[in-house]
Amino acid sequence: MASEDVNRSESAMNKIVKFAEEAKLAREDIKPTSYAALSVCKSLFAGGVAGGLAVNSYRARKRSSIPSARRLKQNQ
Repeated sequence: MASEDVNRSESAMNKIVKFAEEAKLAREDIKPTSYAALSVCKSLFAGGVAGGLAVNSYRARKRSSIPSARRLKQNQ
């Protein structure tokens, strides 16, 4: 019984070592994605800024056109 437990623990340890080695090899093959993530974040930020500017400029244009339309109606 004791020898079977030792054999099982050794085989389990061997499996863990093999998994660790495979994980290390897999990690070395994968290139870092930090540049891609940074690029996506920059694009999202730029889109948010552009959208905010577009909305604010549209609102300002609408506000300025309403009083001028009222003045035109009053002058007629």
